[in-house]
Amino acid sequence: MQLTLEKVLVLKKVPLFSGIPETVLSEIVAACEETAALMGSDIVREGEMWSDMYIILHGQVRLHKQGKTFGERASFDEFGELSALDPAPAEVTVTALEDTTMFKLSGTALYALMNEHKSLERSIVSSLSRRIREMRAAQFAALLKKEED
Repeated sequence: MQLTLEKVLVLKKVPLFSGIPETVLSEIVAACEETAALMGSDIVREGEMWSDMYIILHGQVRLHKQGKTFGERASFDEFGELSALDPAPAEVTVTALEDTTMFKLSGTALYALMNEHKSLERSIVSSLSRRIREMRAAQFAALLKKEED
């Protein structure tokens, strides 16, 4: 197990938290549960209620549904932030592709931290906005390609 300072330095490498002051990062670390998943084990299963966010410290996971891969996440990536903000049944299964160590942050803790620290709130809103823009751009590109064919 790492010391709090080492964990804070790890969080600084996560794009979502890169601009957050170290004092806030130490509070995030304190609110997280360190958890591990062995290669091949499911972290979240499609259809299960999901209300946590995960930050991968070391390892790699696959997001998939009915055998089709929708994405992979590796060290210093996060997943589940939407579910932490708005709990819902998981749309995908998340499986460890290798032994993976993560921080698990509950939605309740995330909201408490966001209420206390506006820099965290802004970072999460900006991150989600970027993802929505990327998804829209991909949808527009797919539509344009379909029209060309």
